[in-house]
Amino acid sequence: MNPKLITVRHAVEAHILNQGCPANALSPEQRDQQAELRARHPSDSAGLIVPFFTAPAEHRDMSVTGGTTDQYGGELVGTDVPEAGPSLYQALRLPALGARTLIGLRGNADLPYGSTAITAEWLSENEAGNDLTPVLGVLSMKPKRVAAHVPVSLQLIAQGGEVFAAWIRDELMTNLGAEIERVAIAGAGTGGEPTGIINTNNIGSVAGGTNGAAPDLADLCDLEFAVTGTGKADRGPLGWILSPKARKKLRQTASNGTGSAMLWPVTESDRLLGHPAGVTTASPDNLTKGSSSEVCSAITFGNFSELFVALWGAGIEIDVTRDRAMTIAGQVLVTARAYVDCGVRNPKAFAVMKDALCA
Repeated sequence: MNPKLITVRHAVEAHILNQGCPANALSPEQRDQQAELRARHPSDSAGLIVPFFTAPAEHRDMSVTGGTTDQYGGELVGTDVPEAGPSLYQALRLPALGARTLIGLRGNADLPYGSTAITAEWLSENEAGNDLTPVLGVLSMKPKRVAAHVPVSLQLIAQGGEVFAAWIRDELMTNLGAEIERVAIAGAGTGGEPTGIINTNNIGSVAGGTNGAAPDLADLCDLEFAVTGTGKADRGPLGWILSPKARKKLRQTASNGTGSAMLWPVTESDRLLGHPAGVTTASPDNLTKGSSSEVCSAITFGNFSELFVALWGAGIEIDVTRDRAMTIAGQVLVTARAYVDCGVRNPKAFAVMKDALCA
C-alpha cells in the first residue's frame, strides 16, 4: 500500500487517537500530503481529506457481534476474506453519456454559452460583413455541501483491517456518487440541492396529457426534435436518461400499433432510437401530473456535454465524531463530505417528458 495514501481507516484511527488534531496521528508523509490537499480545500474543519475518486455510502449500523451475515458487517471479519466489494447501487451513467466534470475548483465557476446562435454569411470580394454580436448566457456554479454518514463499531474497525477500510471507503464514495447523480438529473434547486436537468428553466418539454399518458413513438420523436431542431444545441453527445420502469414500459410498447416492432427492441440493450440510453433509478418515477399523483416517470433526451458536475477542493473530507451514547455503545460516526454543484449550461440542449405513465 502507498504509505502516503490516506484511507478511511487512517482517518478513523487518527480521530480516535487525537480528536483535537487527527493529523498529528498520521505519518510524516501523510501529514505532508494532508497539508498539500488542505491548501486546495474549501473547508477549514479538522477532517482528513481522501483525494477524489478513492472513496462514497450507506446509512447503516455495522457491528461484529450483530450477526455473521453481510448486512451486519460480520462478513468483513476474519482472515479468509480476500476483498470487500462495493454495494450494488445503481450504475452511474452520466459520465458515459458525455456529462462533463470540473475537478479541484476553488472559487465560484461561471460557464458562458451562446444563448443565440451566430449565423455565418457568404461575402463577395470587397463586401463588408455584418456586425454580429453574440448574446451570452451564463451557468453560475457555487459549492454546495453533500454528506453521507455511517455508524461503525470500534470492534469492526479493529478486526476488519484493510478489508474493512476498502469496503467502507467504497461504500461512502458510491453513496455520494449516487446522490450527486440524482440531483444532476432531478435536483429541486431548493434546500441546498443543485438544480437538476428536469427542473432547469427553459428546457424543452413534451407533455403526454392533462393527467399524463403512456409514452409512445410520437413522444420520443418530439423529445428528440426538441433538441435536434433548435439551432446548434445538438452538437455533442446525444442520449437518453430514464428509469428502469420507463425502459420496461417502452420494451412492451409497440412503435406503430399492434404487430409492429417494440419502441425499445430487446436486441438493443442500451440504445433508444439510435442514441445511447442511460438507465438509472436516479431518474424519478414519482412525479405528479393532474390526477396522476406521484406515479409519473421522467424521460429525458439531450446533449449531455451541456451538463456539468463541479467538484470543489482536493477530495472527499472524512470526519469522525462520537457522542456519549456512541462512546458507551463502542461506536463512531464516520462522515464523508464533498462540495459539489451540478447544472445545465444551455437549456436548449435538453428536453423532458415528466408525465410518462409507465405502470
